[in-house]
Amino acid sequence: MCGPLAVAGAGAALSIASSAAQYAGQSQIASQEQQAINTNLMSQYAQGQQQLIGRDTEANQKLQANLMQRRAAMGQLGAAAAENGVGGHSISALANEINSNAANYAGNVEQNRKMTDQEIGLQMQGFQAQAQNDLNQAKSPNPFGLLLNIGGAGLGAYSTYNSLSNPNSARIRGAQ
Repeated sequence: MCGPLAVAGAGAALSIASSAAQYAGQSQIASQEQQAINTNLMSQYAQGQQQLIGRDTEANQKLQANLMQRRAAMGQLGAAAAENGVGGHSISALANEINSNAANYAGNVEQNRKMTDQEIGLQMQGFQAQAQNDLNQAKSPNPFGLLLNIGGAGLGAYSTYNSLSNPNSARIRGAQ
């Protein structure tokens, strides 16, 4: 038969091992949750980057098409003027109008691109803020709780040892 010290020690060891395993499990869950939050943030960032690339590509295509249309219009204007023997201020005015319209369109495309980039940038800041909030809300186990459990296990072991080594003290306390 085991002595009181062995019984108390075994009880304390089991309680400490159980507390440590519980703490380790809670730590692993918290780590996995934090990893999932960070993975989600990286995914959102990647999507935001893809939106930026797509919008910039679209804007560049519009600018390229605008440039080609301006060149075509200027070519047609020059050819028509040469065929008809026309020149001077009327041709210059038409050329200025073609250039002005092309410049206005290009300016609008650039402005829309910048506004869209800013909007996506703000969305990405929102993703970061949400991830930080989620990380702040994630529950990490408290090491102080582990220490309290271990201390409680020690007190429980002492109480078990005391009651097993002094059976009369338990009867005396129970009789009072």
